[in-house]
Amino acid sequence: MISRGLIGRVFNSNGIEYQAEDIAGPFIDGLNASYLVKLKDRAIWVCDHFRNMLPEELEALIKGVFDKWTIEFEPYVRSYGAET
Repeated sequence: MISRGLIGRVFNSNGIEYQAEDIAGPFIDGLNASYLVKLKDRAIWVCDHFRNMLPEELEALIKGVFDKWTIEFEPYVRSYGAET
């Protein structure tokens, strides 16, 4: 997506952030597959729910989700002989 000019990297005090470039909107609007319509709806939902969060708040939220997710899969990893 970056190589096609749809997404751009922004380097700032928060680190690396990604944003849609000008041609991304028309490109997405031209896609009609049901998967892509659902993907667009989810992207709008993400923006609506998280746009006002501070980077630290978003980072804490994501860390909490991944910490919980990792714990759920820990027994699976151990069952294949990984060191504990």
